[in-house]
Amino acid sequence: MSALVKVQAADGLPRARLPALIGAFTLLLIVGPFIGLGFATHWNDFHFAPGDVGSIAVSLGYSMIALMLIIALGTPLAWWLARQSFRGKWVLEAIILLALLTPPLAMGILLTTLYGPYGPVGGLVTHAGIELTNSTAAFIIAQFYGALPYYVVAARAAFEGVPRELEHIALTLGKSPWQTFWLVSMPLARLG
Repeated sequence: MSALVKVQAADGLPRARLPALIGAFTLLLIVGPFIGLGFATHWNDFHFAPGDVGSIAVSLGYSMIALMLIIALGTPLAWWLARQSFRGKWVLEAIILLALLTPPLAMGILLTTLYGPYGPVGGLVTHAGIELTNSTAAFIIAQFYGALPYYVVAARAAFEGVPRELEHIALTLGKSPWQTFWLVSMPLARLG
């Protein structure tokens, strides 16, 4: 083997040097813009302006509301996709991946098309006096749609990692499906 391709590791196993070099270069490409921003920022002039702390607090608060909605609605969906087999399941999986892969600008246009004042949902709620653009609801909806697919994919993988045998054992010991979900599935999947 060439010295450029293989190298002997401390544990005696051969390690490939080329993939490690390519990986390091890729990480440099990812972190490069952040390093550039650090050098381009005039740190002497960097400070909070009046109202910045309040804006951060509002953003974090609305994000927490969106997160609670994502957990409440995404967890059952992820469990259902992980544990159930049915015809057309691939369509639901494709929809989740489509939402996951949609660029943020395109997602904004799609949300405006549906929830904007001239969209089908936005038009109905505007007549009820609820504004879904440039409002608290709009911020929460955008956060929800932006993060839900990531959560569902991760939670589904976590539920798939829970051995079904343990759930079946809980059921045979007299636990209800709801108790099995909370006492077995959720604790074992929570790290995912």
